[in-house]
Parts: sequence; C-alpha cells; structure tokens
Amino acid sequence: MNKSIKKHIPTEAHILHPSDRERFYSKTLPDLETGCWNWTAFRLSTGYGKFRLRGLTVTAHRMTWVDAGGELVDGLELDHLCRNRSCVNPEHLEQIPHATNVRRGDGGAFHAAKTHCPRGHEYNEENTRRAKGKRHCRACGREDMRRRRARERA
Repeated sequence: MNKSIKKHIPTEAHILHPSDRERFYSKTLPDLETGCWNWTAFRLSTGYGKFRLRGLTVTAHRMTWVDAGGELVDGLELDHLCRNRSCVNPEHLEQIPHATNVRRGDGGAFHAAKTHCPRGHEYNEENTRRAKGKRHCRACGREDMRRRRARERA
C-alpha cells in the first residue's frame, strides 16, 4: 500500500476488531429494494460516508471494500455501480482507473440536482448567485458576512 492509500485506510484495517466492526456496521441501513447499505453517520456534502477508526478518519465505502477482503490497488479508485455515494455495500463497488470513473460519472448532475444549500436554504432565483460556474447561496453569504463583521468589531 502506498502513502496515499495509507492515509485513508490504516494498514491493519483489513483486520477489524469485533468492536470496530460492530460500531461500523451499526451505522448502515440496508435498502431492501436497491440492495444498497446506506451510511447513516457523518457524510461529506458530496454524499460519501466517513468513519473514525483508530485515530484516523476513513471513507466508509473504502472501509467495507477492505473489510470484505478487497485490496486497494494503487492508481485505481472505487466506483459506486449503484450511483449512490452513501452506499457501502462492497458488491456495489468496482475498482477502476480514474478516467473510467470520470466517464461513468454524472458530469455535475449530482450538484445540479441539489435543491437546497448545505445549510438548508432553497436554491431559487432570488437566493442564488452564480460565479465561476457554481451556484452560491445568498442567504449563507449574508450570514457569513454578518459573522465576519461581528468578529472584526469584537
């Protein structure tokens, strides 16, 4: 395993202690229709689950891949065949080159489909500012500016 992989999964992670395994899988919720194992704990804004293991934060889908006996090969990444980024079912994952993963990807559709910002404000005509090809929430921008000004006055 190279350094870039080691920072995501501890080298001994493939041998999860029973208490680690129980804690990890208690944070999943199987979907009987899709077969996905949805991660219910902390998720990034991109939808990927994160798990704290022995002082390191690891990505949940990579953790199940390794726990199921999969090896993380340098230069390859895990693709969610189900297109559900919070899924940690190792049967829904395939290790592929980055270029293939990009070709299979949603081309920005994931972010375009979002109707609300991470803080819950609706993306609508009045509340959305566009800059450099991205949407920005005006309400969040105002809140952030108020906080900055309050800190500057303090």
